[in-house]
Amino acid sequence: MSIRPDGGDWLVFFDDGRFFHRLDLSRGTCEVGHPCRDDQYEGGYQATGDAERPEFTTEWRVSGPAKDQLIFTRYRRTAHR
Repeated sequence: MSIRPDGGDWLVFFDDGRFFHRLDLSRGTCEVGHPCRDDQYEGGYQATGDAERPEFTTEWRVSGPAKDQLIFTRYRRTAHR
């Protein structure tokens, strides 16, 4: 994945350059969707934590004839010592 700025938003692309979705975290959360052939990805992003321990989470609900799953990812910044 790659993320590129677009005004006040961001554009998310697959590694092969195809557009995935627009991302606007100005309110700390963003709900997005993306069709993948006959399946549907519905998800969201949330900035959590605080300045000392920022976190970022994503959650995708995937449904359709080929897929039925929930994908949850948490990103945390770690301190280098």
